Amino acid sequence: SSGINAEYGGVDIVCSELVRGFAQDYKRSIDSINSVVMKCFTNFKNGTVILQSALTKMIQYYNRFQKILGQGPFKTLSCRAELVNIHHVMVEVKKYKNQF
Repeated sequence: SSGINAEYGGVDIVCSELVRGFAQDYKRSIDSINSVVMKCFTNFKNGTVILQSALTKMIQYYNRFQKILGQGPFKTLSCRAELVNIHHVMVEVKKYKNQF
C-alpha cells in the first residue's frame, strides 16, 4: 500500500503543476491563440474556422483531463480541487467566437 502511495505521490505533484499552470494561463493562452490565428489567416472565413477548431479541441482535451482525474486512483488527488470549471473555460472561449 505504501508503494502505491509513493507511486501516486509523483503523479499528484505533476497534476498539481498542470492544473495550476492551466488555471494561471488559460485566458492568456486563448488570447495568444486568437492573436496568432488573426495574424496568420487574414481571410475571415478560414481564420474563424481554424480558431474555433483549435479552441474546441482545447475544451475537449481539458474535459478529458478532468474526466481522467475523476477516475480510479486519481479521485483522491488534491489537485482536483483546483481545477478550473469547464464552464468558465467555455465562457472565455465564447468571447473569441466572432473576432475576425
